[in-house]
This record gives sequence, C-alpha cells and structure tokens, in this order.
Amino acid sequence: PEQMTTVEATTNSVTLTGLQTSTVYNVYVKAICSASDQSLWSVKCNFRTECNPISSLPYTMGFESSEGTVVGNSNNRYVDYIPCWNKYNDATGIGSAAAYPYTYMNELYTHTGTRCVYFFQTTQTNYAENQILILPRVNTTEIPINTLRLKFWAKKFSSNNVGTLVVGVMTDPQDPSSFVEVETIAPTTEYKEYSIPFYMYAGNGAYVAIKCDRPAVDID
Repeated sequence: PEQMTTVEATTNSVTLTGLQTSTVYNVYVKAICSASDQSLWSVKCNFRTECNPISSLPYTMGFESSEGTVVGNSNNRYVDYIPCWNKYNDATGIGSAAAYPYTYMNELYTHTGTRCVYFFQTTQTNYAENQILILPRVNTTEIPINTLRLKFWAKKFSSNNVGTLVVGVMTDPQDPSSFVEVETIAPTTEYKEYSIPFYMYAGNGAYVAIKCDRPAVDID
C-alpha cells in the first residue's frame, strides 16, 4: 500500500481519530500473529467521512460540483455523487434502476448551469419504492428545522408523467421510514420555483429530504 498511518488493534473493531471532514480514506487490514508471522495486506477499501453540518445560512447548491465517475455518452452523461449530500434507493434491479437520483449532465434539461438532479420512477418492480435525495445534516442546535424554508426549481420530464415530489425531514438518512412529509408538489413540464416552509414540522430530524413518487422529474 501507499504511505499510510498504521493503527494496531487487538479487537475486531477500532476507532480512527483525527480524520478530516468530507475526505476519502483508504483502508487496508492485515493480521499480525508475531513479528515473523504476518499476513499480506488486504485489498483496499475506502470510505468518505461525513461533512460538517449546515451551521450558517443561506446554504445553496447548484449541483455543478458533483464528483464521481462520469457515466454515459456525450448526450446522456451523469455522475452519482453530490458532495455532502446523501441519497437512498432501495431498487432491487441493477444498473440505472439503482442509480437514481443522480446528477444529469445535459443543458437541455437544466434550469441554470450544466447539471441538474434527475429522478426516474416507474411501476416496474425492480425500481425503487423509496428514491430520496437528502441534503447535508443541519445543525439543529443553532438552526431549528422549523425555522427553515427550502427553495428549488423543478419540472417533470414530459406531459405523460404524473409523478410528484414529496419534501420532508429524516432523522436517519439510511432509514426511509424516518421520512416525515412536510409538503407534496406536482411539477409541470415548465420549470417553476417552489418554496417550502417547515414551520409545521415538530420532529427531531436533521436531514431535509426530497422524495420522488412515480414516475419522473428534474430538479435544479
């Protein structure tokens, strides 16, 4: 492995300290029975540390800084990672069914800039029952969720689509059952700005989220 910091452990788990936020780290593991009896290093695995929570306003995101591997051709390209954001997709299928929502790189569909977030839902059973875009965690000690307002532009892909977007709050970005609805919107085929207040929210969640009901919309 490349130059690295080593940590010895005598148990099955170890806590790593001194890590930077929103940073990718590579991890290797090997067994040490004695100085002369050691295994080879394992294959590399990696993880990204969590970002700092949102602690000041306004917070804005135009999706132009999405990272990750670009997939597709010149007319239909996307990347599947938005820095500091999460997504939840419980599709049973593989490929694109499990990729949504992703950052779509096609100016024909954006409101501004060159990228937008694209959801796609169908009634096909291999697509996700829960397809959720999750904003960075809010520091609710300094910014209570019920004082916030989420503003965004959205449209649906075509007049044949009847899907809706549900704006809500989650306590756990990995648990779709923690999603609490705040408001549902039905985008049209033209971009429109939506402004969703959270003053009625009374839970303890810290993750504002947007869930896509079937079938398809763009959000920017």
